[in-house]
Amino acid sequence: MTDETTHRDEQDGDSRLNRRSVLRATSAAAVGTVGLGAASGTATAEEAEAEFLGNCLADLPAAPEDTPVVDLTGDGPATRGAMPSGADEVLFYVHGWLEDASGGGENQGAALADALDANGYSAPVVSVLWDSNTLNWWAGKEAAEAAGEAFADWLDGYMAANPDTTVRVVGHSLGGRAPYAMLDELSGSVTSVSAVGAANDPETVCADGRFGDGIASSADAVYDFHSKNDDIVCSAYKLLETTEGVGCLGAECDGGWFDDGSTPDTYTDVDVSDAVLNHCDYFRPDRGCVLRIVDWFDDDGTDVESDDEDDDGWW
Repeated sequence: MTDETTHRDEQDGDSRLNRRSVLRATSAAAVGTVGLGAASGTATAEEAEAEFLGNCLADLPAAPEDTPVVDLTGDGPATRGAMPSGADEVLFYVHGWLEDASGGGENQGAALADALDANGYSAPVVSVLWDSNTLNWWAGKEAAEAAGEAFADWLDGYMAANPDTTVRVVGHSLGGRAPYAMLDELSGSVTSVSAVGAANDPETVCADGRFGDGIASSADAVYDFHSKNDDIVCSAYKLLETTEGVGCLGAECDGGWFDDGSTPDTYTDVDVSDAVLNHCDYFRPDRGCVLRIVDWFDDDGTDVESDDEDDDGWW
């Protein structure tokens, strides 16, 4: 039995849903972020806001006025702010579902930039805004993928104008689905994509899966940061899609009735369950996986065969 199979067996045991947990997860899904009951039992809203300082249930500080933004919510991509040109490296951040309820995508991007800078990564961060503020989950999925496709067209132009710039893309939650759709449409190739707590099925990232071709051809490295403690993609997502999201357990490409083979050579799963305790934890400065995201940037394309086997020194 593989470590991943053992991991899945443990998750299956932990995620037997009774009526109470179903109600919790459904409530969490309805607001597009971790519900207070699912995340912290009896915590009040005030206590949760004090505790969860990531990009969920947070009154985030306003982003600086010159924060660079690619806005995909209109008829076509629009930009504003101090868009980096000729930079050595740029990171584009794609927010998740219902961004108005989770601090705002622009503010999330600025908060992520601060967390990255605190962990030794100081490249400019550009927020990518998409039309995520619909309570219709299935419409949200379609919007995320449409945003990824529109962003691919814009990004091809940006990379053509900045051929020497290292381009990275980070997407969180349903915003983690968008970069996969982006890779399917991208003409060029980015240095890395980091899907964090991503909301898409675990077989879609396999070599023969829906996003397999794009993962293999349009990025030097693709990282899936996943946590079995992520209430949204482990429980709420399963209620809606009948399977956990790839942000819960990582890729599932072998065994069972629907065998999609292995993942592309460019893809690696990174299990951050030890550091990420819920859907809001990924980008927290005091815990979370920002340090590990930055660390993997140093290994782009050089070690994508194991599931974070050498991380004992970090955590």
